[in-house]
Amino acid sequence: MEPTPIKELDSAIATLVDNKDRWIKVSVGERIKLLRKAMDCTLAGAEAQVREACKAKGIPYDTPISAEEWLGGPMTVMRNLRLLAEVLESIETYGRPSLEDKAVNKRGDQLVVNVFPRDGLDKLMY
Repeated sequence: MEPTPIKELDSAIATLVDNKDRWIKVSVGERIKLLRKAMDCTLAGAEAQVREACKAKGIPYDTPISAEEWLGGPMTVMRNLRLLAEVLESIETYGRPSLEDKAVNKRGDQLVVNVFPRDGLDKLMY
């Protein structure tokens, strides 16, 4: 895999800058669709991503050690995309993110929300 030419990177950044104000107008529902599409694309390219990572590191793809590349690559990206989509779905449904039982009222009117670790997986991984 060849590195992306600097000219291409500069062009991509320029496109982002040119469209930054359009993003504000994208609805929550459309953002959810984009995240779901990103999940589909990540899943479709996951094996190739892991194969390339293994190749770059000299790790045989068909051995247990390649699991680290799955965990540090596509699995982490998929989880992040899923969590972002879940927050937006909560906002779309309830008008705000769901705080579940994580909200704690401390120091008068200040609301403190513990968001990490989110669940047992976060506790295990981090």
